[in-house]
Amino acid sequence: MTARPPQPPVGGRTPGAIYNAGYAVQPLFEDQRSRNVGEILTIVISENVNATKSSVANTNRGGNATFAVPTTLGIFGGLFNNTNLSATGANKFTAAGGASAANTFSGTLTVTVTEVLPNGNLMVSGEKQMLINQGNEFVRFSGVVNPVTI
Repeated sequence: MTARPPQPPVGGRTPGAIYNAGYAVQPLFEDQRSRNVGEILTIVISENVNATKSSVANTNRGGNATFAVPTTLGIFGGLFNNTNLSATGANKFTAAGGASAANTFSGTLTVTVTEVLPNGNLMVSGEKQMLINQGNEFVRFSGVVNPVTI
């Protein structure tokens, strides 16, 4: 994930010279900012995640049943003459539920400049190992950084 800075040119050095070819000169009136391969940056991570879910359920069920006893002649004929049986039932179910979650993650991550693009932007890459909830997690970051925003 890291890149080594380029090796300085071997020949052409003048001992004791102020200027060395192959090294960028830091401007006198600017802050020191990473702008070369191999230098490091600190990325500040701030992430907020909110999620909400809700659900509602309604069901209705009803039923009717009627049972009539036919009249019979004979010994029990008069016993069931006016007998009717009926049953009625109904079920109703109503429910509502929901869930919500809110997570916040913040931290810092040190990355290394792996390439300087022709327009001056910096390609960076880095990773960090963290222990979250008894689990070993790796956070990896790679992308392009505008040196003006450093």
